Amino acid sequence: MRTPDTIRQQIALYERRIRELECDLLHATSLLHADSLTGLLNRRGFQHACTLLSAGATGHGVAISCAMIDLDNFKTINDRHGHAAGDRALCHFADVLRMNLRPIDQAARVGGDEFALLLPDATAVDAMDILTRLLAALAARPLVAGTEPHVLHFSAGVAQLRPAESVHEQLGRADAILLHAKRNGKSKVLLSP
Repeated sequence: MRTPDTIRQQIALYERRIRELECDLLHATSLLHADSLTGLLNRRGFQHACTLLSAGATGHGVAISCAMIDLDNFKTINDRHGHAAGDRALCHFADVLRMNLRPIDQAARVGGDEFALLLPDATAVDAMDILTRLLAALAARPLVAGTEPHVLHFSAGVAQLRPAESVHEQLGRADAILLHAKRNGKSKVLLSP
């Protein structure tokens, strides 16, 4: 027959195991949404953030901007200095993003050298200012690859959420204007009409 002390001990063991499993689940969920190289959100995590923001912003008149970013001449770093240097460049860019974005902003690596930003409570003008500051921050903090410093540059497309538009449609507009920036000289930040 079990005594009250034995039952309390078993309950305590079960409670501890439940807390351990909750921590494991939280860790697994974060791995599911994080880019393993940069620590930023991955595509899945970014889509989740977009869905949450869309649900919370519907009908509230809050300005939401987004940006699609592509590092310029990234292939040159990989070809000249190797993939390890390319990985360092991606991590360097992610660090600059973290240091220069607001706490409410969401940044993700959505492809090889492609990044996306979700900027709540930011008009298109605000977003353009943020990206201009990011370019300046990159210029002030060059990446050392091999023996020489490299200033990373990027091209970006910015779009502000329109009424009755989904965040995913907005990202499509930002991506389209990014392609225009890449075709017309790179190292540009363009705003979607």
